[in-house]
This record gives sequence, structure tokens and C-alpha cells, in this order.
Amino acid sequence: MQFKLRHQETKGLNCYGEIFWNVDVDDFENIDFNGSTWIDEFRGMVSKVISKNGSIQKRFIEILTEYLINGSLDSVSPHRVSMEQRLSSGDWLLSAEFFILGHEYGHLILGHLSDEAAPVRCAVGNMQVEIFSKSHSDELWADMFGAAIVIKWSINDKSAQDHPSLLPNLLCGPTLFFECSNLIERSLQLFPKYIKKRENTHPESSVRNKRVNDLLFNLIGDTQHRQATLIKIILHELYSSMQSDLRKAFSSAGRPAFIWS
Repeated sequence: MQFKLRHQETKGLNCYGEIFWNVDVDDFENIDFNGSTWIDEFRGMVSKVISKNGSIQKRFIEILTEYLINGSLDSVSPHRVSMEQRLSSGDWLLSAEFFILGHEYGHLILGHLSDEAAPVRCAVGNMQVEIFSKSHSDELWADMFGAAIVIKWSINDKSAQDHPSLLPNLLCGPTLFFECSNLIERSLQLFPKYIKKRENTHPESSVRNKRVNDLLFNLIGDTQHRQATLIKIILHELYSSMQSDLRKAFSSAGRPAFIWS
């Protein structure tokens, strides 16, 4: 089960890495990132690229519907990117994995799983599992620990030491993870028969994302914040432009796969 979950998450992040690379903004180099309008400029450019590229729209719908309706990406064709693009999206993926691992390890280090924290039984889909009851505060502190792990890995990475301009890219894993999580949270609301049964064990992804990015911004500066903003804009524009198509697909299905209930 652990391998299967890891396989699905890894494939999903790789597929979205492919989509990011195919949102090719021709005038990107002409954006004045020191100005006050660059976010609106980039959003407009991304929206134009998405509206003209049917393959991006089709791929986005394919990945999200398969994941939410069937609970698996096994039938989705492999992502198609060049070696250079694969290495870059691989940085995002590895960074996201370091963050997730650091987050869970943080719960141990910070004493959130002590003997006093008794496990609670709950349902995940059709499975009964035991989870440790943790507060939202615990989750936010674990996020900070995970971010610290990502920072330590990034600054010690040889490629970043040789090429400092790569550092912001290595720090974008948490943003990619949270934005994809937020995308799933919003998309599940489009199912007419979706009833959230899981315990509200974690704060909203948008809240967690902001806290981690504020930390990275204070430590690294505006370049990392800009890179994270670009990821957020691309996913937001994709979702906004495809929302009606997603709603139609989800209406036909009625409810999401059991793993989301």
C-alpha cells in the first residue's frame, strides 16, 4: 500500500511537471519582475497559452479526472518531457519528497507522537485505520520542520553551490505539494455527491503554503517567492479555465473514488 501511494503521488507530480514545461510563455524574458504589474502580466500570458493549446487542456483534464474518479493514474500515459525538463521537474519532486519526509519526521522530533497522544480510529475510504490525534498547531510546526529540511538539502546541493541561480528551483517542492493538494481540495467540491468524511486533521493547504513560503521568503528573498508564485499562477489558471469541463466530468461520475471520502 505504501509503495502504491508513493507511485501515484510521484507519477502525478511528474505529470504536472510536464504540464508546467508545456506552458511555454514566449514573452517571459521581457517581464519586468521589479515592477508592480508582473503578476498580472504573467497571468495574462499563461491564460493566453492555455486557451490556444488544446493538448495542455486535455492533459490537465486527463490527469485530474483519472486521479479523482478512479483513484489511480495507472491508465494515464507516461509524461513526455526532454531530459533537461525532466531534471528540473525532478528537482521539484525531490524537494517535495524532502518536505513531506521532514514534516513527518518533525512530528517525531517535536514530540507530537508521544505516549500521551493516543491513536484514534477512523475510516479512510473503506479501510479502518488508526491515526494520532494532532492539533493544527502541531501540523504547522511540522511544516516548519519540513521546510528546514528542504532548506538544508537545497543549500548543500552541489548543483546549487555551483550555480546559485538554481536554488529557488530547489526550494519550490513545498509549493508544488501544497498547490497540488489545494487543487485536489477544490476539485473534490465539484462532485455533486461528494461528502467529506475524513477528520479535519490538517489546516487548509493555502494556509500552510503561505506560512512555509513566508519562511522561505524571509530566508532566501524575493527570487524564491517569485518562483513559487509562478507555480501558483499556472495551476490557478489551468483550474479556472477548465473548471466547467471538470464539473461536467465529475457530474457524470457522481462521486469521487473511495480514497477521497
